[in-house]
Amino acid sequence: MSEQDVEGDQIYVDHSPSSSEPDPFLTYEMEELTDDDGFQFASDDEIDDSEEEIDRLLNGLPEQYIRLYHVNRVLYRTRQIPVLVVPEYKPQARYIDFSTNPGPDPTEGTFYTRYGVPHEVSTPEGDFIPFKVWMQRYARGFQRFIAQPDLPANPELFGDAYDLGGLFNFFRIVRARIKRHTMCNFWTRMASLRMNILLRYEFSSIGEGISDEHAAEMRLIAVCYYLFPEEFTSAEASERVREFIASQPVKQCFREYEAAYLVHNPETPNSFWSVVQPRLGDTRIDLLRPKYGSFDTDPNDVDKDNWDHEDHVCRFIICVYDVLKRFLNDAGVRPSTAVGFETYVYTERYSPDMTDQHWFGWALHMFLVKCWQHNQAFPTPEYDLYLAPVLHDSWVEGRRAALPATQVKMVDLDPDTKWNDDVFPNRVPTAEAVQLGFLDVNDLDPILHPTYESDTDPMM
Repeated sequence: MSEQDVEGDQIYVDHSPSSSEPDPFLTYEMEELTDDDGFQFASDDEIDDSEEEIDRLLNGLPEQYIRLYHVNRVLYRTRQIPVLVVPEYKPQARYIDFSTNPGPDPTEGTFYTRYGVPHEVSTPEGDFIPFKVWMQRYARGFQRFIAQPDLPANPELFGDAYDLGGLFNFFRIVRARIKRHTMCNFWTRMASLRMNILLRYEFSSIGEGISDEHAAEMRLIAVCYYLFPEEFTSAEASERVREFIASQPVKQCFREYEAAYLVHNPETPNSFWSVVQPRLGDTRIDLLRPKYGSFDTDPNDVDKDNWDHEDHVCRFIICVYDVLKRFLNDAGVRPSTAVGFETYVYTERYSPDMTDQHWFGWALHMFLVKCWQHNQAFPTPEYDLYLAPVLHDSWVEGRRAALPATQVKMVDLDPDTKWNDDVFPNRVPTAEAVQLGFLDVNDLDPILHPTYESDTDPMM
């Protein structure tokens, strides 16, 4: 690296061609943008960047649309210019609020809102600028040298405990965070939306001659995919999970959560997988045991003061896995004979997708909450018996309860959060699920082909 010129609190690092090769992590070529209404934003090469021309293009538009235009502008280019190193600070992030504007929200369903990427981020002075501008001006300027520790660690087993080594800028860290965040939120949305459909869909309407038993089996297979994507069509695994969900210990775990949180927040949306997954995947999970307890811990002995929703969900998952281990031991199941959901208690896989060791517990919790909320709208006597009556042939199809919309958490831009640039490939088997209609192949594109070269993935 070339010499650094220091001016006040700012350091200019020369990345000119004469000093070094360009950093591939700072090189981006963005395609043209098209918004949901079909309006095409021209690339920077096709328009005059003068203030007069921009003012002419945006003249008369509502203030939110002007801000959205700047959020969506093509900004990344191969750059051979000095990179500004700036002091770190904790930025605030936000979406552009269109709630006061008539008509549809132009940001709904876009990459930003689907995956928790902010439109705007605050500067040290408190002003808000487009996210991509912030990534260029500030994220690239947060730089740290991080020594590689002498640990026999790998990212799959150790996740965020796996340390970096070398000189890193925050741009690279945020990019990795968003890749993981995108995968977490993709599977969160996929499972949540499809579970909502499942509780309101009429399988018997597919064709004549479909019995209640056959419809129940179809619903069960669909639920199994979102709970455990491997071996989800196994009749043995699906019958075992139906039996497990209706078991008394699982009811006990859910009733505790219901009394502690759900009855006070009956319209709660899904919890955040992007929070639960790294929290339970922490290598210090044994240190969290005193906080969350176990299935044998009396709920009255667990201090739940100041718990967020995800804390309650973590306790539910830990208790359910304790129950599952006993359930399998009583059934004589061993790691070599486990199928479907049973394999989750024997794996140590750390991944933001549905193959993570705690996904089954998290997805089961989300499913049971939706069943509870549906039962509030359409009470059924089978609910107390099964917890998930939708999996049984006594279920009455077509009752369209208004279930809470799926929510995703905004990506963490705090530089004080541990720096980690690990990314994970998708391990979820998808071919059979697409064939059965449980997944849409178009929805899978950003997961199966994460090129991050179009402006739908704005900073990759």
